[in-house]
Amino acid sequence: MDFEYDGDVRWSSFCRQNDKTAGRVSEHVAGTKGMSNCSGYISGPNTWSFKGEATNPYVQEHTDLIESIRAGKPLNEGKTVAESTLAAIMGRMSAYTGREINYSWVLKESKLDLTPPQFDLKAPLPAAEVAIPGVTQLI
Repeated sequence: MDFEYDGDVRWSSFCRQNDKTAGRVSEHVAGTKGMSNCSGYISGPNTWSFKGEATNPYVQEHTDLIESIRAGKPLNEGKTVAESTLAAIMGRMSAYTGREINYSWVLKESKLDLTPPQFDLKAPLPAAEVAIPGVTQLI
């Protein structure tokens, strides 16, 4: 998936969800002065690589949250979480349909509804269709 942001910033995200396909999961961000693999390396005029001890990011986010609460400065990452979730949904929409989409269209025009037909844990879910890029409709 390729994402384009203001300021000529490009972010490429690679993952998979199908059995028997390459299992690569990675990100790359490219700007006008270099790029990063989002895992501790930046290339360009100010090349940098992380030299410290690796921290488990899932443990660190909980540590940061607990410390912020104890300090009386709770973190509110609601907007960041909502925007990153929307980016993931947009990536899914693009991958499933083979179409380029943008933030404005998704928020104002898309009719995509990913909620179940009814909110009942005992109700069966409809069988999911297999998406085919270029065939599956963008809604």
